[in-house]
Amino acid sequence: MIRLLSTVLLCSVALGSANAQSPYDSAPFAVQAIDPAHAVVEPLVINNWLRENVTRISEGQVQGAREHLHALIDAHVKQSFAKANAFLPPQPGGLLPVLYSWAGRLGVYGGDLIYEAVKGDYPVKPPPGPVLPVGYELSLKGQSLVLESTAGSWRVEMPFHFFIFAIRDGVAVGGQRTEMTVISTGSAPDAAPPGFSQATIALVFVHGATTSDVEREWAKRMQIPLETEQVAVGATQFRSRVAFDSATRLHKELVMVPSEKGAFAIFYSGLDGTYQANRPHFVDILRMASFPK
Repeated sequence: MIRLLSTVLLCSVALGSANAQSPYDSAPFAVQAIDPAHAVVEPLVINNWLRENVTRISEGQVQGAREHLHALIDAHVKQSFAKANAFLPPQPGGLLPVLYSWAGRLGVYGGDLIYEAVKGDYPVKPPPGPVLPVGYELSLKGQSLVLESTAGSWRVEMPFHFFIFAIRDGVAVGGQRTEMTVISTGSAPDAAPPGFSQATIALVFVHGATTSDVEREWAKRMQIPLETEQVAVGATQFRSRVAFDSATRLHKELVMVPSEKGAFAIFYSGLDGTYQANRPHFVDILRMASFPK
């Protein structure tokens, strides 16, 4: 599912209740997608496979490996939540150092930050991950990855184990500067192979554009009918248009944020089951975000 949505997005630019110790809803942390026994064995399997193959695998294989790596990280974060009854900042030890040693190498922004927090005595020194475009800042603050854009004057926070796998800042086909960030959420069970998937959040900021123009363009690209009635997005000020493709079992949601500097289009998408399980964290991200006036 992440491949499907990210392909549509990236080709368009030329270039429960909150836990007492966390700003995030606790419900998604209770949804395990991988059997705990497999979550113990598979990190070593993928580590060995990547050591042997990472220099010669295709772009598609890199994406598949990244998604599986993310699912394993998600499983360990949720096991930690179950033991502590809290979503804690990244902690040293366990198998997270093995997994996060590959995150940056597989194209995850912020993977290096998390690896430094969890590595403990793990001796591997991975090469640096992807470099942020000029004008962006990414930091680890407690349980959150925080991404900021100085040019767009926006800021978003997300659970630290979410994967930011694309950040673009360039001139789109229409000639307007467009900032785009694509994020994968935690995992949840799904009927299709491999039995689980992640939902996708994408933020698109078009400088100097009107909200109506951006909404019309991106609703068409994402096949979300504009005649769809808007609904409230949880306990936030935002409203969204929602669509469901019964053939692919894909839920799609579009939120528009007007600004004097341009227009924000924010997407949330996931397969049936994954969409519902992770939506509370999409609501959390919107609730905590800062957008330009």
